Amino acid sequence: MMTRLNVPLQRECIRKEMEDLPVVTWENQWSGSSGITGVFLFSVLNKDLKKYEGKSLAEIGRLLNKDPRDVVIDFVIDYRRQIYCVNSGMREDNVWTTMRHPYISICIDSEAVAEDGPLSESKPHPCALGTFPRI
Repeated sequence: MMTRLNVPLQRECIRKEMEDLPVVTWENQWSGSSGITGVFLFSVLNKDLKKYEGKSLAEIGRLLNKDPRDVVIDFVIDYRRQIYCVNSGMREDNVWTTMRHPYISICIDSEAVAEDGPLSESKPHPCALGTFPRI
């Protein structure tokens, strides 16, 4: 994957697929979260990137004066996938409507949280700490 991301033709193909919204032929979380405004850099291991935690890809793109799609690709290449993002997939009013439905269930869909070492310094996804207490 890392080699392909450095191939200009492959990179352009990826950029185009990210731009071509809405995607209906495959599950695309970029598309499902409204692209650059709905994907947030949540946790990073590299201290140089800490200043971008909590910012959307649109904000990071503006700060770096880069296309947000290039930000994604460059971060994956430069930081060897040691970045974690959160996607916003629903509007707040839809969340409330869904939560009122009698058949709704809640789950936790996050990886385990490290207790020590470099990964313990990262911010876990909120789901790692439980979704049930917030309801």
